[in-house]
Amino acid sequence: MTDKADFSKLLQVIISIQDDRTFQDVQMRFWLPPDRPVEDVIRAIVSASEQAESSPFRVALSPSVTFSLWRGESGLNPAQNLREQRVDSGSALRLLPARGTVKSFMFNFNNREALIIQQGMVIGVADAGYKPDIDLTPYISAELVGKVARRHAQVRQLNNGELALQILGETGITVLGDKPYLPGSAIVLKHGAMLAVQNANIEVSAWQAD
Repeated sequence: MTDKADFSKLLQVIISIQDDRTFQDVQMRFWLPPDRPVEDVIRAIVSASEQAESSPFRVALSPSVTFSLWRGESGLNPAQNLREQRVDSGSALRLLPARGTVKSFMFNFNNREALIIQQGMVIGVADAGYKPDIDLTPYISAELVGKVARRHAQVRQLNNGELALQILGETGITVLGDKPYLPGSAIVLKHGAMLAVQNANIEVSAWQAD
């Protein structure tokens, strides 16, 4: 981002980003200019990450996705610089795809009911002490419900802005063609995809609110 002679003027900041293969956070240190707008800083981070072919901190870009920098639960103002927002050396920030860049999806269960699926939602089966965001119990035969985890899968946003279904539970979810996906793996959601959890069949449709 700059030559070594200017390092004394920069902030050494820890940036974390989700690894799309493992969904674990990866952290790297960046030397960032305190007096440039955050939107310029983000472009520089993404550019540096793109060129780091061997680094796990590699951002897969999509033309429709913009990124934002977050400190804790608060997003940094893209028009202000780091100094104005009291970001110091050693600060921990997170690079996230900006909200609103990803469409939602609709899951149609057994051709009976359609539900809107959004980032963060958990799919599974309910019991006396827990109810997931999307309860599969009504769509699975009674004798098979016990074979699906309470927290079976979660909708996650990838760094390229796409939504994926990350498998959490031990029971497999399959796509058309009976290919099983093991816990920790992810299925990128696409319009027209067909999923199955036991005998619950799920048709995926792209959906965007007006």
